[in-house]
Amino acid sequence: MKTTKTGITFLVRGEPGSGKTRFALGLGRVSGKRVAWFGRDRVFLFTPEDPALGGFVQKHDESSAAFDKAVTSLERNPPRCGGIVVDTITDLWHAEQRDFEIIAKTGAKVITPHGWRSLSEAHEARIRRLQKLPCHVVLIAEEKPVYEYVNDELREIGTREDTDKKDGYLADVRLRLFAAGGKFFAEVLKDRTGRFGAGYVLENPSIELWTTPRSTRRSHHSRVGVGAVAGGAS
Repeated sequence: MKTTKTGITFLVRGEPGSGKTRFALGLGRVSGKRVAWFGRDRVFLFTPEDPALGGFVQKHDESSAAFDKAVTSLERNPPRCGGIVVDTITDLWHAEQRDFEIIAKTGAKVITPHGWRSLSEAHEARIRRLQKLPCHVVLIAEEKPVYEYVNDELREIGTREDTDKKDGYLADVRLRLFAAGGKFFAEVLKDRTGRFGAGYVLENPSIELWTTPRSTRRSHHSRVGVGAVAGGAS
């Protein structure tokens, strides 16, 4: 399934307090328009008129049907949208799973192998609908641990996005945000735009690092080995 894209799709993750929502809502500052925010009420910890954000408007609750209805409204008048934030894509992914659950003979809710394929296809179609709109998209994901056997012992070796694995492919930029020493950073896991290589660590990450010309943006980044970044995992 091909998509004609005019904006950049970001997939960001990080622990609570790492700056994910503020990074994403910077889309309004870049575009000068209100951002369509898809997700839970925690965004209202921020002030919609905050000039550092640029304004936003809530578009849906946590159901997949409400998400589809909100996207349709944007498709009917796309120029009004200054950007799209899905906070979180994990919530949407879990809501979509509920759409495909069936009751097994044991009484447990399960998803069949065929159901998982259909679920993944439906999820991808939703992301690609967002990517067709004339604006940037930020998908905020919760983190889930990654485990590996080390000397016959199962150990947590890092984290990854708690969403469909295909989202990592659909995104142009993947970032892991984190805070350290009272400062905010982003580890670049993937950058299809060519601005930064995998392994860069950016201090004070902002949308402008990708959406403004290289000659005019202020750069506050340094490159370190991924292994030197606490808690890192791709």
